[in-house]
Amino acid sequence: MAGRWRFGARETAGVAAVIAVAAVVAVVTVFAWQHGNPGATTGTPAPVPTFTLGVQTPSPTPTPEAASVSSPGADERFLSVDTDAMWRATAGRCDDGGGSVERSLDGGATWTAVTPGDRDVRRVQAVDAFGGDDADVIVATGGDCAPQGLRTYSGGEFWEQQDQVFVTSRFVERGDGAATVGPIEAPCAAPWSLRNTGDTLALVCDGTASVYTGGGWSPLPVESALAVALDGQSAIVASRTGDCAGVTVSRVDSPGAAPSAIGCAETDAAGPVAVDDAPGGGAMVWVGDAVIPVG
Repeated sequence: MAGRWRFGARETAGVAAVIAVAAVVAVVTVFAWQHGNPGATTGTPAPVPTFTLGVQTPSPTPTPEAASVSSPGADERFLSVDTDAMWRATAGRCDDGGGSVERSLDGGATWTAVTPGDRDVRRVQAVDAFGGDDADVIVATGGDCAPQGLRTYSGGEFWEQQDQVFVTSRFVERGDGAATVGPIEAPCAAPWSLRNTGDTLALVCDGTASVYTGGGWSPLPVESALAVALDGQSAIVASRTGDCAGVTVSRVDSPGAAPSAIGCAETDAAGPVAVDDAPGGGAMVWVGDAVIPVG
């Protein structure tokens, strides 16, 4: 067909012969030149060039691993936000105490210590506000670290023991290499950030937030979880993931649903985190020294 170059077998053989003769002549010429210029061969030989034909495959970009998250232990934090007040607590430890409870009436700008002072509180295990002056706490007290359910109707000025607290609030019971929430076995030996709404439970184990609704624990699809809270049937998860230069807050409506972003608590503070839903929408995050509104 016109317009195309075609080679038959005879022409191809002729071309190959010409190429072979040209190669021999080139080799002889090089040897002759080197014989006449002996100094030209000194020095380090240049590297042999390499060529890649076809489509080049780029080197794969490493996928960043999720940040490792471990139990905060005695530094675990609790946060409970009500319409008129916010309550927060630091866990402490049974052997040397340190558990503390605080209350704020100005959106977290200032805090008042309201730890039950006459109860020998060693460790705080739960905090749940249900009114501006009203809140429940579960604390471990005395040398045997026995749990007590305490309630206040006076903004934390006075506390009274009430077993009803154990009906509405839950706490983690730690044993030898295991942990339970009442009769329910936790998914790890050192869970934290336990929250409950009725019989629905949420907690964090080794950086994974999980929800229990009666049929077992269901992990939520949020990496590097730091804390969790419940807002009705939805979970609110605080994590150090995504593009947020601080703490990302996401909502997960069901265990199989993709998380939706609530917002970012922009902070460079490290350490333990607590989260709760905010009245009217959004969330509050306690990180570093500040309680930060998100969303």
